[in-house]
Order: sequence, then structure tokens, then C-alpha cells
Amino acid sequence: KITLIENFLNKEIFDNKIYNDRFYGNFLSYLNKKEKEKVFFLFQSSNILKIKKHISILNKYNLNYITIFDFLNFFDYLFAIINSFKKKKFDTKRIVLNNINLEYLFNDLYQKTFNDINSFSSNLQFLFFKNLKKKTDDSKFYRIIDWYENQSTDKGFNFGLNKFFPKTQSIGYQPFAVDFDFYSHLISTKTERTNNITPNKIALMGQKIKIYLSKKFKLPSKKIILAPSLRYKSIFDKKKLIYKIKKTKYILLALPISYQDSSDILRVVQNYLKKFKKNNYKFFINFHPMLDIKKLRNNYKFIDKNIEIIQGSFNEIQSRFDCIISNSSSICFEALALSKPVLVVQNSKGITQNPISMVKKDTWEFIKNENDLQKAFIRLLIKKKKQSFINNSKFIKKKYFFEINRKNIIKFLGLS
Repeated sequence: KITLIENFLNKEIFDNKIYNDRFYGNFLSYLNKKEKEKVFFLFQSSNILKIKKHISILNKYNLNYITIFDFLNFFDYLFAIINSFKKKKFDTKRIVLNNINLEYLFNDLYQKTFNDINSFSSNLQFLFFKNLKKKTDDSKFYRIIDWYENQSTDKGFNFGLNKFFPKTQSIGYQPFAVDFDFYSHLISTKTERTNNITPNKIALMGQKIKIYLSKKFKLPSKKIILAPSLRYKSIFDKKKLIYKIKKTKYILLALPISYQDSSDILRVVQNYLKKFKKNNYKFFINFHPMLDIKKLRNNYKFIDKNIEIIQGSFNEIQSRFDCIISNSSSICFEALALSKPVLVVQNSKGITQNPISMVKKDTWEFIKNENDLQKAFIRLLIKKKKQSFINNSKFIKKKYFFEINRKNIIKFLGLS
């Protein structure tokens, strides 16, 4: 028997022709040889032109894996294309929220998206499990783990899994530190659960997150389990934190994938540097790999003059910084867990995504402009005692994350 784990062949996990699992980290290092033999990855990819190259790199590593393409043929792709263009009939008059008829909005969105790439991919997921069933059965799996974002692809994945492998336990892994009020689509609805397009269990990474989602979105607690925070290994490192008193504070602008959010962060900092020319802060930028950084540099010329751009994951660089400025990014949560103050910049043209809104506003601040930024620096970097950040860090690690250790990993994989 094996545990099958969905994973992805994305460009960013093959930097410098080296495979670096940014989804599940290095959890395999916690397993012994026999346990590793029971773990297989199911790799997916949306970049057909790079698959061969990525597979050649992957083969250099001692990994057990299959790809979704191993179980699909020409007729499956043809079926997926044809089925994606078939329109469905819905009783849209019943779509009402707070006595507001959403019929027009639903129909408009459906007309624009019913035959997009997500619909095509969702069909392929279903066909994968249909074809896999011809090769094996439920008895061969401990469990199957879906990287679960409750998108169309996930719905096809879980519909196929539940239909063709009904006795296999399915787990939807959600190790997300996000603003769930904004990303409410991550949480399955009662209708979705009734129609069998969701996993048997949802694996979250923190007790507080479990309680919040159970209350706010009425997600049945019996469908929720806790799973290790595999993407956040650095916050559980046992190294003793050493804080040096520095005259110049290092500030990291962690620019998220959203161009608008990143632009708002840079606008605030640009105005700050113009107004408060004498300061003891040095600014750095680290950006999401999918962000159009070239466009930002063209629009904000001060970047090349005043800010140093650094590469690497947050895990690798975080120890250098005294404060993080961001929004919409899981880095905000991670920074608080590492005893670092966080400043969340308001979106100037839309809804602000605040991933740490669930956390008591003690070691973080919400800012709109350069004056707010100056006040936040004074409160959090000058007046606030470091012990407050350490105490808050311990609470966050305990309540909002789930420790990465052998016991928790074995249980998550269903190998115990």
C-alpha cells in the first residue's frame, strides 16, 4: 500500500536546475527507508513544453512518483476539450444572498469561464482516476492527499477520486496562512460536500484556524484534522534567537504576487523616504516569483537608488531583518511566528487582504500612508520591548501552526 500525494512541476521549484519542493518541504527526511517506499508523488504540470526538462531534473533525485500524463491518452484530451465546451443548465433564479438576486452576476461569470483552461483541467483530473482504476483499486492506498484550494481542478480531482476509489481516504491539505475572509472560496460549501466533490477530510495547520473556520464558515469540525506546517520549517528550528541592538534597522518589503498590492507598498515607502529623509532604516525588497518586478522598477525609479533587491526564499533571508512590510502574503504570519513585527499596507483601490487579521493587534500594525509608517516604526521598533514579540511568537507557533516532527508526519501520511 502507498500514500499518493499531489504535487506540481512548477518553474519556481526548478531554479538553477535543482529540484526544491516548495509545497511539502523536506518531510521525506523524517521517514525511514521502508516508509519512504510507501510514499509516491502525483505530479501535475500546466507547462507542457517544460515537462520533459523538469522530469529529467526530477529523475536525478530518489523520489517515487507518477505523473497525471502517464494515465491519459489522446482520446482523454479530446473528450476533455469537447466536454469543456458543453454548457450546463442552471436554475439561476435561486441564487440569492441577503435578499439580493445574483442571477445576472452568475450568468455573466459562467459565460466567460465555462470553457476555460480550468474546466479542461478538471475533466482531465476525473479521467485520470477513471484510468487509474483500471490499473489498481482501493486496497493499494493508505490515503490520497490533494493540495486543496477548492478550485475547479480540485473539484474534478476529488469527484474522480470519490467515484472510482470510494473506500480510499482523501485528505485536502491546506497549509495556508491567508485571509480566509478574502479567500473564502478555499472553504467548501455544504452543497459541494453533498455533491461529493470535496475530500473526506480537510487538513489545516493550526488549532486557531480550525476553530475560526468552524465558526465563521460552519465547516464541520469532524471533517477537519491538523497536519504539520511543512512549508514553514524555519519557525520550528531550535536555534536560540539572538537579538543584536543595531543603530540601523533592516526593513524587508515582501512584495506579494498582486501588482496592485506591491505598488501600494512601494508608494508608501517612496513617500516615507521623501518626507523622513533622516532615518535609521535601510530597505530591501524580496518579491514573489510571479510578480512583474520589471514593470514596478520602471514605475518606481527610487527602487534602484534606495533599495536593495535580494533573492531567496523567506526562510533563507528572514534572519537579517528587523521588520516586514507586506500584505496578502503568508510571510506576514511566518514573520510574526519568528518574533518580527509586521506592517500590513492597505490596498488603495480594492479590498485589503490581511492574512493576520485573526491575530491580536499587538505586534503588527495596519498602515495607509507614510505618517502611519513612521508611527508604526516608533511603536514597534523603538518603544515595544523585544520580549513582547518573543511571547507572541510562542503563542502563534502553538496555535496557528502545527509542528513538523516525525510523529505528526507519520500520522498525516496515514502510515501509523
